[in-house]
This record gives sequence, structure tokens and C-alpha cells, in this order.
Amino acid sequence: MVFALACETLSATYMLNFPALISFATILYALAGITIGITFMLLPEFQTISFHPQHINHTRPLYWYKKAIIVVLGIVAIRFSVQWMEDAPMDYHDADMLPIMKIMCQRFLAGKGSHVYDIIPEIWHGIQPVYFPAMWMPYCIAVFHNFDLRWITVSAIFSSVILFFALLRPMKHQILTLIASLFMFITLWWILSSEASGIIPYTEEGIIIFYYCLLALALFTDSFIFLGVAISLCVFSRYALAGWLPAMLVYWIWTKQYKGLLKIVITGVSLLVLLMLLPFGLGVFQRLFFLPGEYIDFARRVWNDSPHLFNITLGFAKYFGKEGILLQHKLLLISALGLPTIFMTIGLYYHKTKKNITLKHLPITILKIGLVIFYCMIDVPYLYLFYTSLFFSFIVVVMSLRIENQEVGERR
Repeated sequence: MVFALACETLSATYMLNFPALISFATILYALAGITIGITFMLLPEFQTISFHPQHINHTRPLYWYKKAIIVVLGIVAIRFSVQWMEDAPMDYHDADMLPIMKIMCQRFLAGKGSHVYDIIPEIWHGIQPVYFPAMWMPYCIAVFHNFDLRWITVSAIFSSVILFFALLRPMKHQILTLIASLFMFITLWWILSSEASGIIPYTEEGIIIFYYCLLALALFTDSFIFLGVAISLCVFSRYALAGWLPAMLVYWIWTKQYKGLLKIVITGVSLLVLLMLLPFGLGVFQRLFFLPGEYIDFARRVWNDSPHLFNITLGFAKYFGKEGILLQHKLLLISALGLPTIFMTIGLYYHKTKKNITLKHLPITILKIGLVIFYCMIDVPYLYLFYTSLFFSFIVVVMSLRIENQEVGERR
């Protein structure tokens, strides 16, 4: 898994600096992600995480080493982020996502909830906002306190990095843990220093990354409410989770976790009402729900305006070409929505008959494979999109390194 994580990291970062390697990196990214998912399914069962304060030993040197590392990384992140914000002022001509969200936040904070999703005439002579609430609402903090929205993106990314180091337990697998940490450093350095990633100056993807890291963490706990919140945040921000939900329905019914499923449903419906229906109404929800149908026209526009984009990034769109947009989109829908449930059903049956895979690991395995499928098949493969699945891998791998360490940790 650590080797696959290294491959996934390099394929999404420095291998892209070499045009001759981009096609290879595209395939490697997909294979590495699938390998992580499948391998995790074969590991011994993990013990759930406890957040009780008494389980945190503040006297261990490791605790203070990790705090020192986080402080140093935080200083580096602030330094590079300031540079990005000075060199690339927020302008919708460069990237319109954050400027759109800023106006949505301004409308919301002004008490104009019913007009948040109205056309924005200030951008592109009139543009329709298409972002789910969980994606743009965190930026209300920046708008309310009048600071650059991109600090929210930086904070979300760095919170994901902190979560990774907080979960580290380098007891038995010290070398492997060190290697995993090294590739987290590489990923963070790439995001902070490389213009190709574009996450900090132009996008809101840090929020998505953090949500999916939270979801990964929630899957290692026994809290169905926490899991319901994490699922809802992911659903109300990006569609990558859509195919995993019916697969999980099959899993929860198969394992007879009806009470847990009820808690998740109640949590999800409550957040749907609070974040979407009450402030914005059913009409906005329906419009956003059917938004994927518009991605085909968007992909055609990008192919016409920036065809080079598809050859400098990951994703399989480059292999379909402009003429294969419709075919690619259909395959995206079929594979992203259908394959997770098929894989889950096969996994459950295989566990019942062979019993050489870990039942408790199937949700994480299927989610990881589903993320790989979704992002590799996405219509317009902007590079910043691919880091959500990569950060999810970091959480899964660091938790995998804890599985055989648990008894050692308890003795210590």
C-alpha cells in the first residue's frame, strides 16, 4: 500500500513535469489507487478510533515531534500562500469559482437567501451559480471577516495534513510510516510551490479534500452520526460520492446495521433541510441535482477553447478526444454509479463464501475504487480535482499502518 501511495503521489505531482510521462502517469494513478483499495480489503480488521482525551499521551516524545512538524509545515504553508495571493489576485478572468462563491456569500450574509442562486451579472455578463452549499458556505467566514477567501482553502488543506500526522503511529512499521510521511511532504510541497496544481490561488478544492478526509476518518469510527455528517458534507459539495451510496445501502442491509442506517438517514435529511431546502428552496435543489447533464456542453467548450488542457493532466478524457465526449460521459455515469454496487455485492458474496477478505474494510475499499473511477472518467479533468482521492489514500494508508501496531501501542 505504501508503494502504491508513492506511485499515486508521484503520478499526480512531479511526473507531470515531463510530457512524455503524462500518459504513463495517468494509467499509474488509476492502478495505484485501485491497488490501495483492494489491498486494504485484505488486511486484518482495524480497531475503531477513540477520541477520548485519556487516550492521548502528552508525555510521549512522538506527540511533541508531530506538533513541531506541524508548526514548521504551517509556517511554510503560510509563507507560500501569501506569495500566491500577492502574485495572483482573485480575478474571474483567471478562474471564476471563488469570485462566484464570494458573491454568493455576500448575498447570504446580507440576508438575501432566496437570491443566492440568482444569476450574477458581474461575472461573464451573467452567470448562474452551480455550487452546493457545503462547498461555498465555509467561505462566508472570510467574507464576514473581510480577508482573502483563499485562506479558507489553505486552512482546509492544512487541516487534512494535520489529520494525517495526528493519526501517525510509527511503532512497528517505522520505515513505512516514514516513507508515507515523506510523500505527504512531497504532496504538500507540490501544492504550495507548483503553478501546475493551481489549488490555492484559483480553486475551492481544499474544502472537498478536507470533507473526504473527514469521511475517511469517520469510516474508522463507530459513530454513525459522525459518518452521516461526513457523507452529507461530501454529497452537498461534489458528486464523486454518488455511486458509493447505493453500494453502502447494500452493505448496511447485508450486515443488518439498521439502527446505524437510520441515524445516517436522519442526519443526512436534517442537513439537507438545513443547508438546502430551508434557505434556498426545492427549486434550487432540483436544478443542482440535474446539473451533471450540463457537463457535456461544458466539456465541448473546454475542448474548443483549451484543448491542450487534456494532454497536460490526468484523466482518461485525452483518450476519448473531442469526438468521444458523449461516450465518455455515458461511461462515467455507468461506471461511477453502477460499478461500486456491483463490486460491493461481489465483495459481500466473496466474504460469505471464501472468508479471506475483511468485511469491515469493504466500505473503504469500494469508496477508494469509486473515487478513482469517478475522477479518471470525469468530463473535464482539471488537475486540482485529482488530489481529493490522493488525500483519501493518505488517510487510509496511515490507518493501515496502525492495524498491526495497535497491540504494541496499547502496551506502550
